[in-house]
Amino acid sequence: MSNLDDLIYRQIMRYMHGGVGAIGNARFHERHAVVTSYDPEKYLAKVMFMPEQQESGWLPIETGHIGNSYGVAIGLQPGDGKNSGDQVIVRFQEGDLESGKIVQRVHSDDEKPPVVQSGEIVIWSKFKKSTGKSGLGDDNTGGDFDETAESGQGGSGQQLYFKNDGTLTITDGNGATHFYDGKGNITVTTK
Repeated sequence: MSNLDDLIYRQIMRYMHGGVGAIGNARFHERHAVVTSYDPEKYLAKVMFMPEQQESGWLPIETGHIGNSYGVAIGLQPGDGKNSGDQVIVRFQEGDLESGKIVQRVHSDDEKPPVVQSGEIVIWSKFKKSTGKSGLGDDNTGGDFDETAESGQGGSGQQLYFKNDGTLTITDGNGATHFYDGKGNITVTTK
């Protein structure tokens, strides 16, 4: 490819993908956002796009395994869209702003992930102080976290922890623990 062909190709791509001064600026393939509302019955959420702080309509939440009333679904934590709420990535099919879906969560300095070593897996959910229908708070936003319960990661909630050394720990967040030592032995601890 000649230098002229390369220059033309780069200008076309810049135009199509919203480069400086491009008419195609409105086309997006992926955006960062903060969750503002969550519907557990339909597994949908609304988000506030950053940095513009424009709220979306209801978006589907992508998951690795889901079917008719079964699968792996993780509830999103809504907030005010500025200082609170899960941080997510919204992806748009072929850049179409009408076809967005939440594809994953992201962490930050303020929203830290649990500590997990290379090759390990931790699944950790958090308790709520206020529990109404389906475990949601009275305002349908999930309520506040109860940070008084015990947990292996420094907060409250149930936890499954698969470690590199072959051990498995299952904790209920209130003092009951099952520890599998990787050699066929189980230790159960309760209050």
